[in-house]
Order: sequence, then structure tokens, then C-alpha cells
Amino acid sequence: MAGISGGGKLRVWDVVHRRLIAAPFHVGEGSHAAFTPDARTLVIASPYGAVRLWDVRHRRFTRSLTRHTAKLNTALAISRDGRTLALPAENGGVQLWDLPRRRRLNTITGDDLGRAVAALAFSPDGNLLAAGGYDSHVRIWDHAAGDRLLADLTGHIAQVSSVEFSPDGATLASAGTDHVVQLWNMRGNFLNGRFSPGVTVAFSPARSLLAVAEYSDVVLYSMPARRRVATFPGPGLIPMAVAFSRDGTLLAVASGAEPDRYGTVRLWDVSHQKLLKTIATHHHGAMNAIAFSPDGRTLATSAIYDPTVRLWNPADGSLRATLKGNGGDLALTRATALTQGVQSLAYSPDGRTLAAGSFDGIVRLWDTRRNALADDRLSQRSGVPALAFSPDGRTLATGGSGDTLIRLYDLATRKVSTTLSAHTAQINDLVYSPDGATLISASDDKTVRVWNMRDKTLLAGLTADHKIVAVAYDAQNRTVVATGIGPPLVWNIDPRRVAEQICGRLTGPDLTPEGWKNLIPQLPYERSCDGLTNRG
Repeated sequence: MAGISGGGKLRVWDVVHRRLIAAPFHVGEGSHAAFTPDARTLVIASPYGAVRLWDVRHRRFTRSLTRHTAKLNTALAISRDGRTLALPAENGGVQLWDLPRRRRLNTITGDDLGRAVAALAFSPDGNLLAAGGYDSHVRIWDHAAGDRLLADLTGHIAQVSSVEFSPDGATLASAGTDHVVQLWNMRGNFLNGRFSPGVTVAFSPARSLLAVAEYSDVVLYSMPARRRVATFPGPGLIPMAVAFSRDGTLLAVASGAEPDRYGTVRLWDVSHQKLLKTIATHHHGAMNAIAFSPDGRTLATSAIYDPTVRLWNPADGSLRATLKGNGGDLALTRATALTQGVQSLAYSPDGRTLAAGSFDGIVRLWDTRRNALADDRLSQRSGVPALAFSPDGRTLATGGSGDTLIRLYDLATRKVSTTLSAHTAQINDLVYSPDGATLISASDDKTVRVWNMRDKTLLAGLTADHKIVAVAYDAQNRTVVATGIGPPLVWNIDPRRVAEQICGRLTGPDLTPEGWKNLIPQLPYERSCDGLTNRG
């Protein structure tokens, strides 16, 4: 065991015989030390650049690694195999060294790093590298895949002074000067660990950008790298809904509000990260649904304490029309909102129809050319918190709150053609894949379900540890992102890609159906590891 005193003196003990094996010697105040896994070498980093290697057996220094001359934090981490040493770099990044050969490998840099590194840790398998920052962030890199940034975790409000993986690598613990310890799930499905109740999520149709509501802000991520690229500040209220225009140039953010306050929509220029305008919608209460028309010329809005749907011109923020299909335009009380308020909105692919689902269980179809009610015969026994048109416009999927069913309406006949049953609580969101072959549902039962729309069967069940409020799907990367009462989660649902990731770490026989079931029970068995190119 080694310890450095406040005065910068290093002591090394034999803990078996409980005796000091090396007389105290000065290494510098603020230095840090760590043993290599074989316990033969003690690596000592000083705040003035020198990294010295101390031979435990012969009780002497053998070599020094020179990093810099500027004073820096002395955090260090050694991989489990003893081959890689991670150190804070002078430019604010992380230096990686080949420890046996005593040579520098590369430096992890990034515009978002700054002089942020205060703590470092490798995962037990050496595949992940975690860094705690002075900026309160915890960053995770995929060391096995060229040190690609996997996640930027924001949960602390002050410097992160320590990071440490659990022995099985499933959990990362981070401690900060905010006197908080955060536990992060490392099973590969995290996006951002910031606890944000009532969050929502949306993918840009034009490119792989993901908008996630966090507290009062909306954060934009580049996918699948999960790299944070922009933050759009909110008005101080939790965003309840976000939507991209079809061309991906505009992002609409709807805020929550109390029943006696009006909700607002902020329109952002995505490319220039510029606030274009704020629309005072005159909706009463939290705005729970917004939707751009396919041509981007109209933005539809609704709120739970308001029975109307309002249509806006995004170009100038003017009101185009107010649709009054269930109770006029009077504000609702909490009691009457349970029977009349609007819960969900969805445009048909051709933009000619706007569907609005309400607490009274009725889905009203509006003719957008005349802004007139076209049909109100689509109904169910409970509220309609989720709506989605199929890409061909022939089917409307609805999610139930009371009976937990997904209904597929044939819009030619206005009748239910199929019901899908797997959830055990309210269904909060529905998303079709662009080809219409897959439907994804999110629920209060803490699951996301993936459905095969060709034969109407369940493909997969993805489980979280909190209620799922919203879901988004990136078809290009076959990635599902879910948000809710807890941190956003990410799953890849391509069976071959998941198999390649697992097979690349196997050292024994190929993955059998039984092994597949134990490792990834939420996905159906597709093939063994034999022939997969990423086999390690």
C-alpha cells in the first residue's frame, strides 16, 4: 500500500506483515500514485510534469516520463492489463502512454474538454476510459474503438474529484465536491445521466441529430457518437415537447405551464443555433404535443388544459387557425381536462390530415385544407396519449391510457384492423420506422416494445428502470432512444450489430441460442458468432 502525505512525502507499506518497506521520501505536494496490476511498479505523477516509475522490489526509481512543464492535475489511471497509462494533458485532454515501452501513444482532445480533467479510471476490461472534470462533467470514451467519445454525463453541479468502475464494469461511481456520489449504468444504453423528469426527445429527419429535453434546456446530440453539439436554453420551465421540421432546419420547443399561465413555443434555427422567435400560444397549461406539417409551413400545438388545437405560421409566428372540436375554446379545469383536453397530435404523411387524440378517448381527424373536422368516429375506452401515422398514410396507430392497447385503424374504413397487446400501463409514445416495417411503443410500465408491422408480432422488449415518456428512432443506425422519469437511454436493435459486439469479446465457443438468451434476452436469436468479422 502506498500513501502520500499532505507535505508530499510517499510511504510504502507491506500490508501483510504490517510494516513500512520504504523510508518516507519526498515526491511533491499534490502528487498521486498508483500500482501497476502486477504490483511491481509504482507510478507517481507530480503536478509539475514528471511521471516517475518506482521499482517496488529494488526500492528505487527506474525511469521518468515527461509530460509538460505547466502545473496540472495529477490524476492517473492504469489499465487492468498494465499496458496503458492515462494522464491529464497540458491542453486539457488526456494523454495515453504505452507503459511497458515507456512511450506516448496519443492524446484525446476535444473542444468541449478545456482544462477539465480531474479524475481518471479504466473499466475492468480496459475498453472504456472515464474522466471526471472540473466542469462537473463525467466523460466516457471507447478506448477499444480508437478513443471515441461515447457519452458526456451531467449530474454533478461542481468538480468531479473521483471516478471508479465496479469490479464487473457494470457501474461507474463518480464523486464530486458537491458532496454527491452518482452511480451510472455502464451496460451500453446510457446517453446522458442527468435526472430530468418529464423529458422528451426527437430525431432530426434530415440528419442524425437528437434533441433531448434536460431540465429547462434542450440539448442537441450528434448520433451515433452521442456527442453533445449544442444547448438551447429554455425559459425556465421544463420542455414538454420538441419537434423538428422535416428538413431539419427548425426545432420547436414547447414549454410547460401552470393552468393559469399560457404555454410558449420557442423556434430555433438548428444550423446557427439561434432563437428565431417565441410564440405565446394562449394555450392554458402544459403544452404536451406539437407537430410540424410535412411541408414545414404549419406548426400545430395543444395543451392538456385547453380543448383546442392551434395552427401557427413558423415563418412569422402568426396564428393561422384555431380548431375547436371538443368543447370550444374555454380553458378547462383539472377535472374537465380529464375528459376534454387534447393529449396528442400527428400529421398524415401527405399533410392533408391532422389527428388529435383527447382524454375523452376520441381521435378527431381534421382536414387541413379547410381547417374543418373531417371525422370523429375513431374512439376508444380511454384517453389517447399517443398517435402515429404509418408512412404510407393508410394506418393510424393509437396508444391507450386505461386499457394499455395499441390500436391500428384502417383509415379507409375508419375501423380497427388490429390490436397489439404487451404493455401493462399507459402507452405514452408511438413511432414508425420510415419504411413502415417497425412500430416502436413506449410506456409507463418501464418498457419500450418493438413491433413487426408485417405480421403484427412483437420483435423485442427493451426494459428500463423508470417510466418511459417519449421515444425516438434513428433508422440509419437502428437506434432507439427513450426518455422519461430518469436519464435518457439508448439501445441498438440491429441483432447482427449486437451479436458482433458480444462475439468480439468472446474467448470460448460461438454464441449459442442459450448464451444469446442469457446475454440479450430482449432480442430474438438470429445467428451464431461463426463468420462475424468483428470476432476478437
